[in-house]
Order: sequence, then C-alpha cells, then structure tokens
Amino acid sequence: MAEEKIKVLIVDDQTMFAESLTALLQLSSEVEVIGCCFSGEMALEFVKTKQPDVILMDYSMPGGMNGVEATGLIVSEFPTIKILILTVHDALVYVKDALAQGAKGYLLKNTSKDGLIYAIKTVMAGRIYIDSEMGHKALVGEKPDAMPNISNLLTKRESDVLRLVADGKTSQQVAAELYVSKETIETHRKNLLSKTGCKNVAELIRWAVKEGLV
Repeated sequence: MAEEKIKVLIVDDQTMFAESLTALLQLSSEVEVIGCCFSGEMALEFVKTKQPDVILMDYSMPGGMNGVEATGLIVSEFPTIKILILTVHDALVYVKDALAQGAKGYLLKNTSKDGLIYAIKTVMAGRIYIDSEMGHKALVGEKPDAMPNISNLLTKRESDVLRLVADGKTSQQVAAELYVSKETIETHRKNLLSKTGCKNVAELIRWAVKEGLV
C-alpha cells in the first residue's frame, strides 16, 4: 500500500514562482500540492475549507497581511497545520519572528528540490527545520544591524545554568540540581562565556543582570 502523500499549500505573491514550485514538487512521489494562494488573506480562506498538512509560506507579501502574520492566525485556529517559511530574507531576526508566530521551519528560496522536500518531511514529522545557512549565521554571527539580542541565542539549558551560576552556586552544585555531570556544566559555562564575549564569571553575571536574565 502506497504511503499517503503530504498535502502542501503554496502561499506566495509571485505567481510565476508559485507555479514553478508547484510543477517542481509535483514530480515528487511524497508531496502533493493542493493549491496556491497569493496573499495571507487568501491562505486564511483556503484553510477553512481544505486543510493542507504543510504550508510553504512566503514572508513578505503585499497587502494588509504578510506571511508571518498569516502564520500566527492560521496556527492559532488550525494548530495541526505545519507552516514552513520559504523566503529570500536571510537575517536571524526574521527567523525569530517566524518561530514566535508558530512557524515550524525557515527555509531560503535558493534551496534545492531535495532540500525543500527534506524540510517538508521534517516539519511534517513534528520537528523544527532551520535552513543550514541560517544555522551557520546563528553560530558565527552576522552584521550587527541584523543580529538579534545574543540572549535570544542561548539554549534553555544554558539559561538555566546562567541563573544558577548567578545565584552563586558552584559547578558541582549546579550539576546536582540539574542532574547532569560537573563536566557538562563546565562545558555550558565555557559556551556561555564564548557566546557573550565575557572573560570570566563575574563579567558573565554583570551581563546577565544588564540583559534582565537574572
């Protein structure tokens, strides 16, 4: 018995791009394009009558509603629909906004067909997908005017370690509280110093206070 195809809706204001993308995806045995919409408003009306599994949503579209705003509204009403932002915008601040509105992935339009299908399958499986180029920027940084606050790049565990260190706890005490090894905590501390640019724990705590994290 053949596996059911993933039903995909394409939302993009560029008609030629949407049609080309439709033709490309229809060549796949794993994906079925069930429609194209050319604005956020059209997408909202479409999902009320025919719900896709995954939406490929452009970030910027003319009119009163952009892709991220449409994402927030769709996710709030249809939480099972997975939305993958497909865009030309390559600044981390856009990724942050998209994920905050409920998008499950962020992909640049210069991706390959195989990369796009892999991203669709990833979000369909309930996982987050971030374009490798964006992941690289998160690790090595980007231009200051596009870089979001560094505190937003800390993992939850790093934030937990930071709060406990700021409380004056030793690495051994933090490890005991978080049920991990002392070596793991030492690694988190090194990562925190590296990400924030602080030279020692005292500077790290001052930075955390300034950022309002502790």
